[in-house]
Amino acid sequence: TTAQPSITGTDTDTGLVYGTDEVKIVTGGTERVKIDTNGLKFNGDTAAANALDDYEEGTWTPSINVGTATISSSHYIKIGSIVHLSSVFQNFSNTTSTTPIRITDLPFPRKASTQGVAATFYRSIDIGTQTQLVALMGTAQITFYGMNPGNSATYMELDYQHLTSTTNSQLRFSMIYVTD
Repeated sequence: TTAQPSITGTDTDTGLVYGTDEVKIVTGGTERVKIDTNGLKFNGDTAAANALDDYEEGTWTPSINVGTATISSSHYIKIGSIVHLSSVFQNFSNTTSTTPIRITDLPFPRKASTQGVAATFYRSIDIGTQTQLVALMGTAQITFYGMNPGNSATYMELDYQHLTSTTNSQLRFSMIYVTD
């Protein structure tokens, strides 16, 4: 293919500008969007690190570490290095193990020295005197904790024995984390 010639103009130009290694959308002489060898950039940004170079969405197949569960609504969206994922777990086969609940087989690994935290919703789970249920991302897994936030925060890992019903216990979460 033959490269398109560069188009230059005045600060009042508006339109689509084709270059040999980039395409720009310009309005009123101001660059709004550019696609170059680094990816998609906005508002005249030239830094390669700020280029959007990846977008993906789909489903994922998480696993639990003890027994089985019905797992549904497992979706993810990856924009650049930011991953948003969500899932629903219910109908757990084991509600007696003292093993902490762990979710594995994440769609993307977590970047070292970063953390992922989730918004959670739960049903038929006894977290005792703890007031909140949170999910934290480890190196390659998600762990749930019942906790009392504050200066003297207390917490406990959520074990399968905290599930009070094999048919009604439910964990829902939505998490954001950073990947490489």
